[in-house]
Amino acid sequence: MSLQGVARDIAAKNNFSFVAPNCDAITAKADDKKHVTIEDSNACIQYASRIIKNININATTPLWMSEKLRRSGLRTISPTVDITNYIMIELGQPMHAFDLDKIKGQITVRFAQQDEKITLLDESEVKMTNDTLVIADEKGAIAIAGIMGGLRTAVDDATQNILLESAAFNPLTLAGKMRSYGMATDSGQRFERGVDYQLQASAIERATRLTIDICNGTPCQTHIVNADVPKRPLIQLKSNTVERILGIQLAQADIIAILQSLKMDVTTTDQGVDVIAPSYRFDINIEADLVEEVARLHGFENIQRCSPKSELTIKPVKNKITIVNQMKDLLVARGYTETVTYSFIDPKSFALFSDNKAIKLSNPISSELSVMRDSIWPGLLKVLSFNLNRQQNRVRIFEEGLTFSKLDNEDIDQKRHFSGLIYGSTASESWDASKQVVDFYDVKGDVESLLLTLGIEQQKIVISDNPSLHPGQSANIMIDDTCIGTFGRVHPDIEKAFDIPNACYIFEIKLDILPNNKKIKFQSLSRFPSVKRDLAVVVKDDISSQDVLNCIFKTSCNYLNNVKIFDVYSGKGVNLKSKSIAIKISFRSDKKTLTDEDINSDINLIINNLKKDINAQLRD
Repeated sequence: MSLQGVARDIAAKNNFSFVAPNCDAITAKADDKKHVTIEDSNACIQYASRIIKNININATTPLWMSEKLRRSGLRTISPTVDITNYIMIELGQPMHAFDLDKIKGQITVRFAQQDEKITLLDESEVKMTNDTLVIADEKGAIAIAGIMGGLRTAVDDATQNILLESAAFNPLTLAGKMRSYGMATDSGQRFERGVDYQLQASAIERATRLTIDICNGTPCQTHIVNADVPKRPLIQLKSNTVERILGIQLAQADIIAILQSLKMDVTTTDQGVDVIAPSYRFDINIEADLVEEVARLHGFENIQRCSPKSELTIKPVKNKITIVNQMKDLLVARGYTETVTYSFIDPKSFALFSDNKAIKLSNPISSELSVMRDSIWPGLLKVLSFNLNRQQNRVRIFEEGLTFSKLDNEDIDQKRHFSGLIYGSTASESWDASKQVVDFYDVKGDVESLLLTLGIEQQKIVISDNPSLHPGQSANIMIDDTCIGTFGRVHPDIEKAFDIPNACYIFEIKLDILPNNKKIKFQSLSRFPSVKRDLAVVVKDDISSQDVLNCIFKTSCNYLNNVKIFDVYSGKGVNLKSKSIAIKISFRSDKKTLTDEDINSDINLIINNLKKDINAQLRD
């Protein structure tokens, strides 16, 4: 980003000799200097300054300089300011000139105090944050470091004594600061990308020479703080690396010649060459950077095009990926649509679904996306609310993703969940479709179908105490004593918070603790008829329908095919605190037609097992 930088590249590419601008030291005629303190040497790598006294206030910018500035897109302001702009274009070193007589006391390079104010050269007032690097005197900030100077110490037509500033700032310290204050300056653009940290003294000398030639004046001693700048790293470039990456053979002598033309220090070794890049090439830090430079100077047009050689092999798919794909395919077939929501949500939504401590983002996109989610449900409900606001009144969506929670030792625990939501009518709007809306059993059916697809048949459905769900319409999915998921109606208070007018049903399955799915094998249909029998048993109120089903399935029957509960009754004719459950049981054999004796044998086994395990009695 300077004429000197462009000239270096042209000289290297065309094997020309490079002639640098005259930056010879100017003999000081006075010892005056401004004391400078750097509070954070990592933020400000080097700070050079020089006082020039008694400049000619009637001097004008010569035509050759003003014309070069005009062609560079910069307007002429005053000789002192024009010289600093000229140095920036010529050498790539942004500079600033202060009116020495307006600076109060010593100079300090420090971070601003929170909400500290400064009036800039464009007369705008800025309220700064405490991570903004500033140049300050005893009265306060006189410049935002690397971006723009302050109006209080600006050079004007009456200025006779100036202080030239030439500094190197850490790009990471200045990154994003211009945008945060709504500014864009040539100086800031260069400092954000990095400036040669060994250029400051040369820039001061060059600026001093131009100032004396145009404005006269008495130069004082150059004052440099943090003269010990970082050393450039030693990079090893192995002999075969260029050929391996670029696909071309270059003699080592040619590689060395290219690197040396870029003013790099090259030493030959047994493995290849050791290279130290000059300070102005701070972008070169690893071996691949050197290969890029070789390719650039050799000429991309001289690198032959060739098709890559690669053997494509099919890698085995992990079981968990297969499980998720099966679940997605099933829900899509049942009319669901997959969504992808942010992993971060607003604190209010987080509080509706969790009592845990939220994980806050240090640099959130907005206040509404400032904490990490520990459930996928808030995102799904926002998608539902978005659709309802656009007259989409039948919604079936699902999402698979990570949730985040903080452990006792402050580590972050990531868990993979699979969640879904249904809302509205059971069928799409049509002239012959029913107007029935979804209920608890619709979401239960979808969840059971998901588990069945994964080969999980023996699960237990128990009442859930999840505070995010309706207390009378929610359940947990249990395998042995492990809860692998939850489903039910969203709590009415949460529905109200998301402006959802009617009942919404939701589910979540914990993918990380799902048992290994069994491979489902096709079984040919039996050519023999099935036989159905109905049973009605009376059980205590605390016995669930799932308990009855589990008891029947674990009975060692010979011909049991399917079991379905078709009625639950309590009231007249049934004992108090008891209920009657009507069951349809199907029997079938793949080898013969069943007889009454075969069926009665299995029925008796089932009745005895129901009495033994859950104290069930046949209803009269």
